[in-house]
Amino acid sequence: MTNTQLDWSLDLTDQDGRVYEPTQDSGGLHLEGQVQVGRPEGLTQGASMEAPLVIPFMQLPLRPGHLEWRFQVANVVAKYHFEVVS
Repeated sequence: MTNTQLDWSLDLTDQDGRVYEPTQDSGGLHLEGQVQVGRPEGLTQGASMEAPLVIPFMQLPLRPGHLEWRFQVANVVAKYHFEVVS
């Protein structure tokens, strides 16, 4: 999948699977973009590649409860569950 423009998205969801809203009427926490990774000369077909992505969140207000980050690139989804305690 190198040398191909890939769509990605990042969502923070609540325990009911809805996109999390940090404050009332702020809109859900959803980000999306595109990434493209070039293939170095000599790299074999199907070899693993990394594409670092940094998304800074400053003082993100989180209410107590179970939350989940969902990151999708192409058709692959990674999930990270965590709990916010007061």
